[in-house]
Amino acid sequence: MERLSKIEEILQQTKINGLQNYVIPGLSSHLIQNGKVRLFENERTHQEPITPHSHRFDFACLVLSGEVCNIEWRETTEDEGDLFAISELSYFGEIGEHAKNTIEHSFWYNKPKFYEAGDIYFMRSTEIHSIQFGRNTKVLFFEGVDKSNKSVILEPVVGGKVIPTYQKLDYMFQPLSPATAD
Repeated sequence: MERLSKIEEILQQTKINGLQNYVIPGLSSHLIQNGKVRLFENERTHQEPITPHSHRFDFACLVLSGEVCNIEWRETTEDEGDLFAISELSYFGEIGEHAKNTIEHSFWYNKPKFYEAGDIYFMRSTEIHSIQFGRNTKVLFFEGVDKSNKSVILEPVVGGKVIPTYQKLDYMFQPLSPATAD
């Protein structure tokens, strides 16, 4: 299936320590490293906006249950889009820890795409998206190798001022207690 090839592409980027004829003739084995597999589980209907952003890596997602709306953003003209500030985030090695530097302003529009259980979607590190999760949604997220220590975000510009939609709030990125981790 072509959609599974996107996950295979990420896995090809992250395989190391190959062994040929692993127990049986013709079977190869590789460790998967320098990439990550993450499981997103959303218990509520997602209401909060996520600032449009890129990633430092390519990724592929497999929707296990529920529904996801992946909103892809494209640069355009003033006639067809809205004005946004493009800022670069320099990553410091911990989730939510980085420096922000506004680069320029340009016009963008978005294109929502809906995915449900069994669907796969893929994005390159240079592409910008935001996302909305439905209630009781589970998504397996295959993260490729880092291609940069930087990503970008889009924040609206209204009346000549940047509206700061990108924030790290106290409730974000909290560790799960052992009782809620499963």
